[in-house]
Amino acid sequence: MEITPFRVRGPGSALACLRFGSGPPLVLAHPMFFSKTYFSAAAEVYGEKHSCVVFDQRGHGDTEADAFDFDAMAEDWRAILDATGRERAAIGGTSLGAATALRFALKHPERVSALIQDLPGFGP
Repeated sequence: MEITPFRVRGPGSALACLRFGSGPPLVLAHPMFFSKTYFSAAAEVYGEKHSCVVFDQRGHGDTEADAFDFDAMAEDWRAILDATGRERAAIGGTSLGAATALRFALKHPERVSALIQDLPGFGP
């Protein structure tokens, strides 16, 4: 499966992202102390039925950011959807990724078709 790297400008950030697969949109975020490879390692599985974007959250991997702030991290999801031309997507993550996905979903429910919460480690 082809995995394509790209960058997205968020509020005070340059998000390192990977795109793979085809089908309905799915955006996933990794747990704390991991990177986008947490999900891209299973690209064959996720990408079989979904058009996936995975990204390094602020303070992780190849992403550059001014601040490690939960509200800004929630807005990073919006930046990714906007940059990829998606009005709505299924979003989710593990631990920290679940927390930022939840915060985005609470702020922008109209942009979320489904919310995946795997071991949510922090409150919204």
